[in-house]
Amino acid sequence: MDKQAEKKMEEKLERRMEKKLAKKRINIKEFFDPVSEAREAATTTLKLMTTALTLVAGLAWNEVIKKVSEIYIAKWFAGAGEVVGLLIYAVVLTVIVVLVVNRLKKISGRIKSKVVVKK
Repeated sequence: MDKQAEKKMEEKLERRMEKKLAKKRINIKEFFDPVSEAREAATTTLKLMTTALTLVAGLAWNEVIKKVSEIYIAKWFAGAGEVVGLLIYAVVLTVIVVLVVNRLKKISGRIKSKVVVKK
């Protein structure tokens, strides 16, 4: 074989190898996008915070219901001062939770709507 034929064979072999390697290459952006990962983490955190605050409000109302049944049903309206205190606590806590949850939803909406400019 002459040198030209050998060179053509080498080039052909190199092209084949490049094609095989190109098929095996993985685009890291397909598997890991730091911006979207951060958005998902923030959104998940906000959802968890909302759930935790809702649980606190629910527990407050649970205490109110227990005390109301304990005092009004068991003792027929005697000792209502403690229940009124718990009721005020539950109402105030619920208002605070509703305000915070609405604020967290706005923040979550802003995070989801942010547009990332790729350079």
